[in-house]
Amino acid sequence: MEAPRTRYIIADRARHAAVLQRRFFSLVHSNDANIKFEPVGAMPVMWNSDEWADSNRG
Repeated sequence: MEAPRTRYIIADRARHAAVLQRRFFSLVHSNDANIKFEPVGAMPVMWNSDEWADSNRG
């Protein structure tokens, strides 16, 4: 699935969960060590602490 469409699907599901006062959690996997994400809504997309440094990404 292409990345922009996936981003909108995830954002839509997150908004739906927020309206219903439910939790929403998403994991995104990629083999691209240089992948970058734009913010989703008002929130930045962050690397986890173990993979934050470029040297730890493969």
